[in-house]
Amino acid sequence: MKTRRVPALFAFLALSFAQGASAGVLEVAVPDGPYTTIQSAVDAASDGDFVLIKNGTHAGFTLDGKAVSVAIDIGSTSTIQGSVVVKNLPAGKSLALTRLRVTGTGFNGPVIGSAVRLEDCAGSVRVEGCILNGANGASLTGCSVVGDASAGAALRIVRCADVGVGISTLRGGFANNLYEPSQCATGPTQGGSGGCGVQIEDANVALYDCTLIAGDGGSSYLLGGAGGDALRVVDTSPSSMASGVFVSHCVLDGTSTGGSAWPAVSGAAPGTGGSAIAVKGVCAVRTLDCSLLAGVSGCSSLGPCLVPAALVVAVDGGSVEDIVGVASVMATQRILRERQPVVLTIVGAPQQSVLLLLSSSMNQAFSGPLHGVLLLGSPFLGPFVLGSTSGSGNAEFHLGSFDLPVGIDYVPIQIQALVASATQGTLTGSANIALLKATL
Repeated sequence: MKTRRVPALFAFLALSFAQGASAGVLEVAVPDGPYTTIQSAVDAASDGDFVLIKNGTHAGFTLDGKAVSVAIDIGSTSTIQGSVVVKNLPAGKSLALTRLRVTGTGFNGPVIGSAVRLEDCAGSVRVEGCILNGANGASLTGCSVVGDASAGAALRIVRCADVGVGISTLRGGFANNLYEPSQCATGPTQGGSGGCGVQIEDANVALYDCTLIAGDGGSSYLLGGAGGDALRVVDTSPSSMASGVFVSHCVLDGTSTGGSAWPAVSGAAPGTGGSAIAVKGVCAVRTLDCSLLAGVSGCSSLGPCLVPAALVVAVDGGSVEDIVGVASVMATQRILRERQPVVLTIVGAPQQSVLLLLSSSMNQAFSGPLHGVLLLGSPFLGPFVLGSTSGSGNAEFHLGSFDLPVGIDYVPIQIQALVASATQGTLTGSANIALLKATL
């Protein structure tokens, strides 16, 4: 791996982006922090503030119309049990969810049971370094199901203009077995559906360096539930925003199994398995250097059994395009404190120049020539030429450390790299970095 030092870069950037900064940091710590719940900190925060979770297991929370970023601190093992909802973010505003570990709860079905839901956001949202698990479906109690038998998605995005997701694991919930003859000999007759890794409706989304995993469908007396898809994209209305989705260097694991239908009764049928990508309606999905996997159906006493699902499904005007090329990957810390060394790692094609772009704002614009989505807003600083990748395609850059001016506790910076030769280039995913005072 090639290593290069650019010692003064982040010291310069911290001072540049700190000019005029006035955002605050609200710490969540149990039992004696300034705030003991995430929701109380979010409610007290103003646009531009940063909520930092230090410890504890927390309930889900809602951000309604506020540009407030939320992160779990480095070294913290905090988790969130319940849905995180971000909605009604105005145009021109932005926020980031960073290092969150969220599990949807409550057997509330495919919508409310999602680990994270982004709804009606005209502004920019980033989800980075997160582990999200959709809620599982409800189980059988006697002859009835208390709650929704279908599982929740890990991440559900509806009517959002600009969403970027990076370096995250997104696992849909699974639907439970509803066929228990000792409890109920003839029901329920419909198994629940498995949750999707990511489910998108009428939204523009860029996914970089993620793993999307679909959940299994549930078994029942008569009809098995369908397995979830790793990525499901739907255009619900011609009058609403058409979805544009770009996926780079992701694993799209649709190897969910459909639910089975066990008794040999007329009409019994297993659920279908999941697909890596399922697109419906006038929406376009572009992929670059991704791994795609599909599942199989459940079984029935009358057959069929373990029927392979389609790897990609596109209907009603939907399209999936695989872009030829090699993805470039950027890794760095998302939370940094003063005097902490800043290290940037790049993996891409061999002997390529690495250029760094920086901004205080977010945006989304697909570029065919650059094989990716520019996720930074203008104006931005750069490009700064950092160096080049080695013969194996790897490079590590040490960008120095920084100090924030007196009275400034938090400065957000957006960075993104371009890995390029003289004839072509590839954009990496972006990183939303929180620069924090050393005392926090």
